[in-house]
Amino acid sequence: MQATATITTVIPGARVMDHPHAPTLDGHPDEHARHSCVAASIAEGLSILTGKRVVADELKDAAYGQGDTDAQVAWRYQQYCHDHGALLSRFTGSRAELVAIVRRQVTLGHPVVVTMPPQWAQASASPTHPAGASADAATGATRGATHAGLAVGVGPHAIRVMSPQHGFMQDASDEWWAAHLCDGEVWVMERKDASGASGASNSAARAKLAGQPTPFGGLSYTENASVWRSPATGHSLAGAFLTFYVGLRGPGGQTATQLLGLPVSEEYPAAPGKTRQDFERASLIYDERAADPWRMSYAAITHDMDALREQITQDAQTIADLERRIAALVAGASAPTDAAAPTPNAAAN
Repeated sequence: MQATATITTVIPGARVMDHPHAPTLDGHPDEHARHSCVAASIAEGLSILTGKRVVADELKDAAYGQGDTDAQVAWRYQQYCHDHGALLSRFTGSRAELVAIVRRQVTLGHPVVVTMPPQWAQASASPTHPAGASADAATGATRGATHAGLAVGVGPHAIRVMSPQHGFMQDASDEWWAAHLCDGEVWVMERKDASGASGASNSAARAKLAGQPTPFGGLSYTENASVWRSPATGHSLAGAFLTFYVGLRGPGGQTATQLLGLPVSEEYPAAPGKTRQDFERASLIYDERAADPWRMSYAAITHDMDALREQITQDAQTIADLERRIAALVAGASAPTDAAAPTPNAAAN
């Protein structure tokens, strides 16, 4: 640990939470109480944003099923947050960029889920491969033991993170956090825009929204709260693909519209266990067997663009040939004709 940092701004409603000793709502003990720091952090963020009591066991059971004790990842809770009036968005970047993102978002009143080594006093040597990493059976990717907390306060060159394990606030300098953040990502929580909000609960409200623009340029609401449509391309975003799209953020805060563009296809099977949807600049692929199931692919789109460019070149050549033929026909039609040949009678005279 380090010398005490000064915290001057705290998100209203932020509190200390000791998750292993927190009650559950279903009457069953939390089967994964000592290892549900991701769910606990997100639950506390939802409580702050909605003003309603949310507990980790409720989230975990909804996302993973009653009694599950697997390791948890934040993206599995995006749909739950979406259904309960909040967005859970992934931001990526270097450690310094992540610190800047945390500072800005907390200042805006948005709790941020951060990942760090389980032994807080020891900084991780790598932001994406923490110490003790092991290979994932499905993907081969490495991921070590980590701990999650919720950033809820900032001060001059300092950040406050609530640790749901043992329940305490960790105040540390920006430099300290830059050395300890893991996985190259943070997850920002914010309330949904009131206009698109939480998916209006009655058909009249949904009908009123239908055709209206969403906060993502080029996409419009439909009467189905879980479906958005692009009038320009004629394709839609729905379900898990819409949830991931809404939550995607680039290092500079770019939205999915800026990163991927608009949908140019519907969802379709790509391979056993995989579903794909194509966009203007990339494709999203969901692999239900992978620990981290979402992947962005740019290769296929590049190939399609090359094919389109070749087709455009061929079409341009065809147009040029037609223009030359038309010009020749026009020139032939306007050329002066030869003098009329004499008639046979005139020749006889």
